[in-house]
Amino acid sequence: MRNRSLSILVLVVLAAGPGWALGFYGDVDPIPATVVLDKLQTGEPADQVLEVIGVNSEGSISGSAESGQVKLLFKDLAKIECANHVYHVETKDGKRHQIKFGRLSTHYTSPTFDCVVKNPKTGQAEEQMLDSTQIKSITFGAPAAGAAPAPTGDSSGASGAVDRKDPKAVAAAVLKAIRAADGQALLGLCNATNRRKITPEQLPEIMKELQQEAGNVEQIGDLRQGPSFATKGSVCAFLRTEGVETFVIMLTNENGEYGFEDINSPDTAQWEKLAPLP
Repeated sequence: MRNRSLSILVLVVLAAGPGWALGFYGDVDPIPATVVLDKLQTGEPADQVLEVIGVNSEGSISGSAESGQVKLLFKDLAKIECANHVYHVETKDGKRHQIKFGRLSTHYTSPTFDCVVKNPKTGQAEEQMLDSTQIKSITFGAPAAGAAPAPTGDSSGASGAVDRKDPKAVAAAVLKAIRAADGQALLGLCNATNRRKITPEQLPEIMKELQQEAGNVEQIGDLRQGPSFATKGSVCAFLRTEGVETFVIMLTNENGEYGFEDINSPDTAQWEKLAPLP
């Protein structure tokens, strides 16, 4: 099963098992962090320090504290340290918690700590799915400023003027932009999160991967409602079926207007269970 997703900052693959993948971040802004991996858990001669470019700000740590069961969001935290199987958590407002039987979660469908890390050798961003049991500490930073301003005006270029309230028109324009390799047109059709985070330097690689998925598709097919765990109002537009996978364009609904989120490849059986768009 292959799940690919156009996500903010970079193209990432979330291999969290069969089914859908909505990217490492979903529709929220990522936050940077410094992650230290424990040498006693990794078997390395020294602790490893990772520069995390982005992790889901809606990720969380949950478990048993003195006050009972707690769930704390990463966006509210300053630091997490693990010692003797107990998580020592400090919030940004200075509160401290000791959490036993703790669980780190970046996405509810993933058992790993999913993040985008800067490769120290190449300087390039790479997706990582870290084993949470190897994490010694996490120090969270402030959300980074948007890397690229959102385009203004209606979508143009390969997409032409598009009625953003019509999901079929938006999906068709997205496919047209992909087939024409028109990155600027595609960016204009993206949802707000992607527009804010995708940089011009990333567009060529993004377009290359999207063309591999949909470049030979001539027109979109049926539209169906997004899965229950997707952003409310999401719509999926059929592209093609390959084996047990069905490739779809995922659109999100923001204030009544549709924007391109990614291309996903759910199991065909899952696609067929989605409700047709009324």
